[in-house]
Amino acid sequence: MKRNRRTRHAVLLAMLAALVLLAASAVQARPLVVWNATASTPVGLWRVLPGASRKHLRVGDYVLFWPDRRSARFFARRGYLPRGVPLLKRVAAIAGQAVCERDGAVSINGRTVARALPVDGRGRSLAAWSGCGKLPNGEIFVLIPSVPASLDGRYFGPTPIRAVIGRVTPLWFPGGRAR
Repeated sequence: MKRNRRTRHAVLLAMLAALVLLAASAVQARPLVVWNATASTPVGLWRVLPGASRKHLRVGDYVLFWPDRRSARFFARRGYLPRGVPLLKRVAAIAGQAVCERDGAVSINGRTVARALPVDGRGRSLAAWSGCGKLPNGEIFVLIPSVPASLDGRYFGPTPIRAVIGRVTPLWFPGGRAR
């Protein structure tokens, strides 16, 4: 009788362990802190505010997000960004704002804010996103206008909010402050 009870406990314990492992594998790991090493946004340590912060994004917020598959493949092929690495950019437009790209000029609500480069630093051609319209609910436009070579919306267009891992805030920058 003791042997049956031990066997039953062992089976239940094994089932519980399997259930915990299965549940853990179903949860996608989300970073809580990221190091940005690119020149388009301040180099340093950033805190990721996941989940609910995506619903309340404002122009000027920095976000960590996954590029779409096509862009991710292009970035990796060109050596811009390894696959599986998210981007950190500033929100330049949100739902209801008009975003357009014509002949390399990006405008938000009719005001030109940036230009897309025709070639990268190695002289390889770059395809700018082309489109014009109001952003629908569920989309943002990310852009670092002060950095012409920034991999941002001028090259891949609007970003779905579902691709956003979270809003990010600065924690620490070399030298003690953001540049």
